[in-house]
Amino acid sequence: MMACAVRPLHENDVPYVLECWVQTERRHSRASNAHIRALAREQLSAHGARVAVVPDDADAILGFVCVERGGRVLMAYVRRAARGMGICRQLFERSATNANHGD
Repeated sequence: MMACAVRPLHENDVPYVLECWVQTERRHSRASNAHIRALAREQLSAHGARVAVVPDDADAILGFVCVERGGRVLMAYVRRAARGMGICRQLFERSATNANHGD
């Protein structure tokens, strides 16, 4: 398992997160990029996200997860180079822990 730090979404993360969200959704949707981007921005505003980063570089994003309060996953993404290394598992574990503690 690759070590990562998990933190809340920062404003400077939003452009990267939106671009990843759009590219992921484009594989499964006929909606326009602008429509997907608007919906993703709405979900991030409503629910926030947890971001996995390289431990020594809080700006080096490895992945992110956006989860509703009830626990429904809206989007989970991990960079291709970091897939299969437990990043998503760590994001889900930290998201569930924080949801249970009001973070």
